Amino acid sequence: MQDPIAKLKAANADIEHRDTALRDELAERRDSAKTTRKSRAARDEPEMTIEGVQVNREEFIAETIVRRTGRPVLAILRDEGQLTFTDPDSVVWKPRLEAAKTHLVKAARAIGRIEVEGHALAWLGTGWLVDRDIIVTNRHVAAEFGRRRGTGFVFRQGLRGTAMSADIDFIEEFGRTDSLVFRLARILHIEDENGPDVAFLRVEAVDGQALSAPIPLATSLPSADEQVAVIGYPARDSRIPDQELMEQIFGDVFDKKRLAPGLVTRADRQTVRHDCSTLGGNSGSAVVSLATGRAVAIHFAGRFLETNFAVPSTVVGQRLQQIRSGGRPGRVVSPPGEGTSAVRTSIQSVAPSPGQFSFVVPVRFSVDVGTPHVGSRTDTPATAPPEPGPRPEGDEEDDEEVLSEAVPEDYRDRDGYDPTFLRGSDGGSDSLDVPFPVLTRNKRDVLKFTFDGETLESLPYRHFSVVMSRSRRLCRVSAVNIDGK
Repeated sequence: MQDPIAKLKAANADIEHRDTALRDELAERRDSAKTTRKSRAARDEPEMTIEGVQVNREEFIAETIVRRTGRPVLAILRDEGQLTFTDPDSVVWKPRLEAAKTHLVKAARAIGRIEVEGHALAWLGTGWLVDRDIIVTNRHVAAEFGRRRGTGFVFRQGLRGTAMSADIDFIEEFGRTDSLVFRLARILHIEDENGPDVAFLRVEAVDGQALSAPIPLATSLPSADEQVAVIGYPARDSRIPDQELMEQIFGDVFDKKRLAPGLVTRADRQTVRHDCSTLGGNSGSAVVSLATGRAVAIHFAGRFLETNFAVPSTVVGQRLQQIRSGGRPGRVVSPPGEGTSAVRTSIQSVAPSPGQFSFVVPVRFSVDVGTPHVGSRTDTPATAPPEPGPRPEGDEEDDEEVLSEAVPEDYRDRDGYDPTFLRGSDGGSDSLDVPFPVLTRNKRDVLKFTFDGETLESLPYRHFSVVMSRSRRLCRVSAVNIDGK
């Protein structure tokens, strides 16, 4: 595993390089944090480790404060962003956000959490009003509860055998228990596998409640280093190795509406990249320009502490116009000579409904960066994804996978369920072996996973394995080893 401090330092260095106005403040915060720690003479504290990697405590705290100052994550309360960390407010970001307050308040009111009934998860991601009664979100969010049937779209069958239903709550804010829920009455469009990661839903007012004004779309691409804010619902992601760092940056507040400012790092006709702090659950978040209040993109994936990916507003606007005119959105063909690189994203496991539990089942997406579409979403991860095309020159940052997704290959080093577990470290007796259950009926319904040239009927996790139903997309069998010590 990469040294967490080295990764954090690299991310902070990029912020300082791109945002010269922040550079002096961040350097001052770093020096102040180190001096404070040393003055406390905390030499007798135990060594600090993150996921088994020993780190320098002073450096970790200093660099974490720099990150929270340079790319803060604010809690939304009554539609207004508020810093909720113990550190002082950023003297650079505070006036920027205050100047954009009118824009951000309007945008926040139009952004909600997409919640479902009949699914293993209570909510799936973020959506926002792009028209007076139309919600836009990611395809990989909408595909969890909707599917194509004929020339239209329907809600999928739910856990209880009836069709799922979906709502959007425009509050779900930190410290609030009230809600503002509207029904997602109709699925207007879920983009095909070879299209951008977008979907459109018809929202229906309840009891005469009025919807907020939609967020206007930018009609041109944002410029590099344009100041933006991502507004959505980051969820705790257990797959990120740096759990302590994640909790520090997000203030240990998850599943609530948050605002994360940052800069656009790159934009072309197919993809907008930005460096705001995001997690799973931010899927479908609006990327809003601080200068204009317009949505410049819709967020769909990211690498923790590295970069984030979003569908440009120009593509969203094109699709929306086709839906308004009653047509079926078609594929946008990429200009000749533009390359591709592999990017991955997935639905993030979020809070389960009461009385239910949740687990992450890997779902694979392949995103063309350099072409305007996200491709190859498969309900069966055993289907081999397309090989990535040539990478654009200077795109070295795509060497690592997007951390907001898990695919079967990620589990190649997991040992899974151990049938000899009860023997103990000394070998024990063969009579203590507990073999993994063998299915005797409906064997064709087993979802198979293929990687490294090997086909498996169960997916190995750390100390447990799972057999999935292909048709129901639910667990059929699981077996786990538990050491009570």
